[in-house]
Amino acid sequence: MLSSLAERPGINVFVTHDSILAPTLAHMLKRTMSATEWPGYLEGACFWRSGEGTHTRYRKFHTVIPNRLYDPGDPRYAKFAEKKLK
Repeated sequence: MLSSLAERPGINVFVTHDSILAPTLAHMLKRTMSATEWPGYLEGACFWRSGEGTHTRYRKFHTVIPNRLYDPGDPRYAKFAEKKLK
C-alpha cells in the first residue's frame, strides 16, 4: 500500500476485507490476533511512514518497524560479528 503511493502527500484510503486486514495487522504488530481483536465491519487501521520507520496503529496497538533492520552502531552487532569471524 505505502509503496504504491511513493511520495504523494495526503490521506489515502484503501478498502479491503477483514480476512486480508487481520493477517496484515498480525504481521505488522508482531502479535497473534484473538477473535475479539479481529477487525469489525468497516473498522480501519492506520499505516504511515516517518523517519523512524513504518508505523501501524490499530485500536490500542501501535508499532514501528525501523527503516533499518539493524543499527551498525549498536554494540550487540559488533559482538555478534566478532563471534562469527572467530
